[in-house]
Parts: sequence; C-alpha cells; structure tokens
Amino acid sequence: MTVVSLLLFSVMPRAYAREELGVGVTCLFSDVPVDLFAEIAPVLDVTPDVHLNVNGAIGIHYYLH
Repeated sequence: MTVVSLLLFSVMPRAYAREELGVGVTCLFSDVPVDLFAEIAPVLDVTPDVHLNVNGAIGIHYYLH
C-alpha cells in the first residue's frame, strides 16, 4: 500500500537538527481510501541551539491501491 500525504502549510525559518516523538489519532473510513489524522509531538531542537518545542499536525492521507 502507498500513502500520499499533502502538506498544506509549513514554516521552516532555518536549518536545524531535531529529535521528535509524536502521538496522534487517525479516523479511518471503510468505503473510501482516505483517512484524517491529528498528531502532537514534543521536539528537542539541537542546532543551532538546544531547546524544547512542541509540534503538531492535522491532515488527510489518500491511499493508492
């Protein structure tokens, strides 16, 4: 199975290195190849300086068969 993700909005002001571990929920539909998801994750940025942040996302996956 192949998943296509569409990123609608992103702000990346600089280059960085990070560790991220997120949790989320997904709503699956049995009659269409689409799901809805939401996730939240604590993020540890390690460059250019070390700080803790929170990242989140909502979106749609379309499954190709």
